[in-house]
Amino acid sequence: YRRLYRWAGGVLMMAVVSGVVSLAVFPALFHMSLTDVLAQTPTENGVWYRDNWEFGWGYSFGWGAVFFDFGASLIFLCGKDRDEILRTTEYVMSDQDDDL
Repeated sequence: YRRLYRWAGGVLMMAVVSGVVSLAVFPALFHMSLTDVLAQTPTENGVWYRDNWEFGWGYSFGWGAVFFDFGASLIFLCGKDRDEILRTTEYVMSDQDDDL
């Protein structure tokens, strides 16, 4: 099953990369292009459009999802194999007759 874990870790890492691109690059380019156009265009009443843009709660939620995806990908990529866990487990038998 180790191959499937590494495959899942790779898929999650690609999700992290696409999440960072969509949460960092696209809003920056949107802000640059929209600010240039709207800052020079008045409305019908002669009021200028605002040139600062704010992000809502969904933007923070997206960064949280990228953070947890990154953690999950590390767990999948760096997790122990089943054989490693079985080799490091020790069983201790008591000489006394304990009823546990």
